[in-house]
Amino acid sequence: MPEFQKNGCRWPLLWTLIFAASLLVSPFSHSQADDAITPQRPNVLLIITDDQGYGDLSLHGNPTLKTPRLDALATQGIRFDRFLVNPLCAPTRAALLTGRYSIRTGAIGVQGGQETMRAEEATLGEVFKHDGYSTGYFGKWHNGEHYRYSPLGQGFDEFLGFQLGHWNNYFDTKLKHNEDWVQSKGFIADVFTDAALEFIRNNRSQSWFCYLAYNTPHWPAQCPDSYFDRYKQQGLNDEDAAAYGLVSNLDDNIGRVLDELDRAHQAQNTIVIFLTDNGPNGNRFNGGLKARKGSYYEGGIHVPCFIRWPAKFPRPMQVKETVAHIDLFPTLVELCELKHKVSADRPLDGQSAVALLNGDTDTAQDWAERKVFIKNEPRPVQLDPKMGAKGGLKATGSIHWSNWHAVNAGKGWELYDLKLDPGEKQDVAKLHPQTMQRAQADFDAWWRDVSRECRSTRPPIPVDRPAGRAVELPVPQAELLGGVKFNGRHPNNAWAVEFTSPKSELRWDLDVEAAGTYAVSVEYLCTDPAEAVLEIQSGDRTVATIISKTEREMVPSPDRFLRTEVYELRWSTSDVGKLQLEAGERSLSLKLTMPNPSFELKSVTLKRLAASG
Repeated sequence: MPEFQKNGCRWPLLWTLIFAASLLVSPFSHSQADDAITPQRPNVLLIITDDQGYGDLSLHGNPTLKTPRLDALATQGIRFDRFLVNPLCAPTRAALLTGRYSIRTGAIGVQGGQETMRAEEATLGEVFKHDGYSTGYFGKWHNGEHYRYSPLGQGFDEFLGFQLGHWNNYFDTKLKHNEDWVQSKGFIADVFTDAALEFIRNNRSQSWFCYLAYNTPHWPAQCPDSYFDRYKQQGLNDEDAAAYGLVSNLDDNIGRVLDELDRAHQAQNTIVIFLTDNGPNGNRFNGGLKARKGSYYEGGIHVPCFIRWPAKFPRPMQVKETVAHIDLFPTLVELCELKHKVSADRPLDGQSAVALLNGDTDTAQDWAERKVFIKNEPRPVQLDPKMGAKGGLKATGSIHWSNWHAVNAGKGWELYDLKLDPGEKQDVAKLHPQTMQRAQADFDAWWRDVSRECRSTRPPIPVDRPAGRAVELPVPQAELLGGVKFNGRHPNNAWAVEFTSPKSELRWDLDVEAAGTYAVSVEYLCTDPAEAVLEIQSGDRTVATIISKTEREMVPSPDRFLRTEVYELRWSTSDVGKLQLEAGERSLSLKLTMPNPSFELKSVTLKRLAASG
């Protein structure tokens, strides 16, 4: 079983359990034991996967992939025929956590600080915790790296995972456990499952909210042999075999959690929600939907979503109306009767879908005409709310209502009748000009509204930890100047190279909570340190160090094919010195006194020293 290794000592994450006895228990059986151990308020298990598309389920007609546990979850509970998310992961996750369009929350992209959700947003973690629930988050966060924006800063009592958009290695990797780095043992999805199981067992005597946010089948394509071989033996290429192997692993892991709910007699009173964060990360089977991850067509935004709560909804059903990520927040607040008061300056965009879950036909009729808007803003921009969505980048996005889908993927507006054409093969905008014009006007009005809250710059990094707690300044959240570049195509988890000019510089914007003396260190590589003196400056204060020679060593990465993301390296750490920082917003810069093409930088770390005396 997976373990953590911390401070040189191994300790088990979970006790080994045998689930055979649970197979003898009906999934939704109710006994006196239930009343003895199950809190009156429902538990909530929210599961999201990363880059699993609508077609990545055997339930949706995939001819190769087998997902028996997810299929059973869908058929036992409530299936949404048309559930919408953003076409990229961080915006979807922010909308899900807040019930608000992601642009309002500050999460406008997926990297370089664009993924960071405002700390002031009310999250599911916070509203459940405020009502006395134990809250745990396990997996990929992707809505802010630093404490103010992290799971622990946004309402979760316990966290195991990572906070970036992707992770470089899936086997025996380092992860964050609350605020400390720990060495995990085993495959990453198994480790997250084990952590969720332990959280559930430890909180059996009270109501809990467990958010299980898997980072697979997102690449890199590191898939356990047994799962990969299962699909290679069927003649699939490496990409599809890896993707389907990762989904099969997810199916088994989700089954493990569902089995634990059965074994502990908690299935009856636990709301289980499953969804994915965007379309598939490849051109594989997608249930006849057009396009894939990153697209505003159905294939990028139409994903599976299932809800199971036997105590409240004992009979399976399907919801035909369009429901979206923004609707799960208000739906859970109503289902769990949480005492959450919506802030007047941060109104919800989502609507509670409880009436739909109850089969209210009058509500369903009203719901069908509601418009849902889907849009990312892929880079911080200066916005003029008076301009609306006129032309260019700002006009891209999509609108959904009734049977219609209006979409602008960058080549102008198109219109599809999804009832007649679910695969979006025939643009009917010219056949329905008035419908198209109304949709554009609605999009303009919506954009004028949400763009008032859209952040035009990345947020400063909060330096707000107690003395002795480190704050990392990662390269992807810096401004790269003087020819410095990222080493790879995707800035997430990347580092800085090309220090080839006297003007080469990295600059971070900081929000320093407490003035004081900070110990400064760097993670770097430098195979030729000749005349490499590194300087770090903030205001009129500077510290410097001479860079030593290092070896450039890559961490073994068992990928099934070459990745487009960066690979992981073994970094050297060097203490730079002590730097006095004043409180408030300020910048910190890093330079070399002489150009050095062999220098590579991963991060700068600040650690406030305790005051003497």
